[in-house]
Amino acid sequence: MKTRGSESSSSRGRRPIFTRLGRACQLVVSEVADLRWVLDMDEALWVANTVPLMSLRADRAFLEYVDCDHDGLIKAGELRAAIRWTLDVLRDYSGLMEGRDGVAESAVDGDHPDGREIRQTLRRIRAAGGTADGVVTLAQIREAHRHYERQPVSETGVLLAEAVEGRLREFVEAVIAATGGKEHPGGGAGLSREQVEHFISRVCAYRLWAEKEVEAAERSGLGEGAAAAYRVYREVEGILDRYFAACEMAAVAPFTREWLWPLVEGERDRVRGMSAAELRALLGKCLPAEPRDDGALVLSAVVNREWRPRIERFWKSVVEPLMGPGTGAIAAEQWALIRRRVQEYGRWLDACPAPELRGIEDRLRDYVQAGYGEELGRYFERGEATAIDMEGLRKAEKLALYQQNLVALVNNFVSFPYLYEAERRAMFEEGELVMDGRIFRLAVRVTDRALHKQAASRNPLFTMYVQIRREQPRSELQVAVPVTWGTRGNLRPGKRGIFRHVDGSEWVAEVKEIVDYPVSLWEAVMRPFRKMGEALTRRFEQMTSTAERKLEAVTAGREKVPVSSGMAAGGILAGGGIALAALGSSVAYIVKTLSALKWWQMVSGLGAAVAAVLLPGIILAELRLRRADLSSLLEGVGWGINAQMRLSRWQRRFFTYRPPYPAESRFIPTRNVRLIVLGAVAVLLLVVKLLQREWFH
Repeated sequence: MKTRGSESSSSRGRRPIFTRLGRACQLVVSEVADLRWVLDMDEALWVANTVPLMSLRADRAFLEYVDCDHDGLIKAGELRAAIRWTLDVLRDYSGLMEGRDGVAESAVDGDHPDGREIRQTLRRIRAAGGTADGVVTLAQIREAHRHYERQPVSETGVLLAEAVEGRLREFVEAVIAATGGKEHPGGGAGLSREQVEHFISRVCAYRLWAEKEVEAAERSGLGEGAAAAYRVYREVEGILDRYFAACEMAAVAPFTREWLWPLVEGERDRVRGMSAAELRALLGKCLPAEPRDDGALVLSAVVNREWRPRIERFWKSVVEPLMGPGTGAIAAEQWALIRRRVQEYGRWLDACPAPELRGIEDRLRDYVQAGYGEELGRYFERGEATAIDMEGLRKAEKLALYQQNLVALVNNFVSFPYLYEAERRAMFEEGELVMDGRIFRLAVRVTDRALHKQAASRNPLFTMYVQIRREQPRSELQVAVPVTWGTRGNLRPGKRGIFRHVDGSEWVAEVKEIVDYPVSLWEAVMRPFRKMGEALTRRFEQMTSTAERKLEAVTAGREKVPVSSGMAAGGILAGGGIALAALGSSVAYIVKTLSALKWWQMVSGLGAAVAAVLLPGIILAELRLRRADLSSLLEGVGWGINAQMRLSRWQRRFFTYRPPYPAESRFIPTRNVRLIVLGAVAVLLLVVKLLQREWFH
């Protein structure tokens, strides 16, 4: 058992051990003493100093505990704080280094304040669950957490209506309906102590406001029917304002009358094609009556049937109580007076402090006088006790997650040993791609391809952006896959394959985009020649297409073939003869020069010429390939990388390889192309040697 005392005594004589991975020195983290060295070591010696949470495959709650400022990034200081807290709270580190699921009460330091609280929590879980071996697993801690979340009063002080009965439950439901409530962790809406207190204060304010209704109704002159009269007034207020304004306009400019009645000018041409519903909607926009020269509204003159019933109700509820029974018309001045009187009631209505309480006015007095707030206070006190238990559960969950995952996070942050192990996977790896007869072992999740491509383009590493998807359950991701060995082969946008995820599932893969760099030394050396060949091919295709178009034009009779004169033909023949003679003399000179050389001199000279052309390119290509760095894959998704993650030859073959055939395989003999080519070269050299002896000796 590795306890705090034994580790402290042994770590005094232990020095940090570094190993070279990816051409960078990285700390080996295999014992607790190495974690203590991480606390003392400068961040510049770490492989990474910031890590985005979205790029790590780990328990989300664990990552959020480490990311204590919740900005989506784990920084060096936050990882240090997590290591320090874990080493302080634990007294037995064997479970930490093994990544064990489950925390034993005896492994927790009871002298630490958090450790004391965690021990009490673990003891309660063991008593409730009957754990015999003294170890409480992460699943048991989370089940206890869910049990407390389902309590009627949560740790956040949210009370469900199911927690109470009778009139008190009616009160809780009324508060939730009026305030919208607050979400309970176990699901559903509840209410908090603050919402209850706020609701009671609003009820008191509402009752004080309601007591002033009689006074407002008397000021308006509408009496007991003020509320109904005000609703009717609001229905016709806008259209009557328009009517009296139209009367004023017609009095000043009589020619506008035909624009205002019965239809506005823009609607006249559309009437013929309107449906019944559209016509009724149009009537609602029209004035209730034709504008009069005297500016009055006569009830009997209201001919618009969309407005007449409402205006009649307005007349009975508002006009006659204010202007007197039997009033048949109102002038503009009377309309202004009516508005002022009715708005006395409207101002009181608009001053309502709690509109959400309308409809339950008959119960408000009971809510205030029954003392429901004090009675609910006892329930909220239970919630405070739940909050204390939940805090202990959170700390226990945090410790269990740290014990299980912290060392793995350190080995994906301070150093990257898992990246170079075939049996293990780094936290940022998504799986491996099978395509083009090869297996590409490294794949990093990408969320923003354009941003990632900017980082990848600065690094001479052939990178594919591959879209992977599966149907059950439906999911779709995008990964960046480097090609580190072999050649480009048949890799291109649109190429399909399969992706084996780290969770064992199989996804469909398709290449969407490529950052094109040479993969091998041969490709790097031949890259200029390949580009030259592509340019010549394009030029030849352009010339061929031009010639084809001209030929088609001649065949179709659209162009006339120029007739060459005899003199021109003679000149061409003479020029051709001169060119042929020059070519023959050149060939003779070359043959004479070569005949003076021995065969090995010709071969060495040819080799020297080829070396003079290729050697600078080989050196430059090798230097460029050695600059290939895996760090750009991680920097493109938001990592902060310190170390250069350059690849050795073994590592290149590790991340991209062609699987071998089974050892028991038997192959059918076929023609060996390499032997045929070598044989042809040997025969050619022999023929040259024989010709030299026959012609020049």
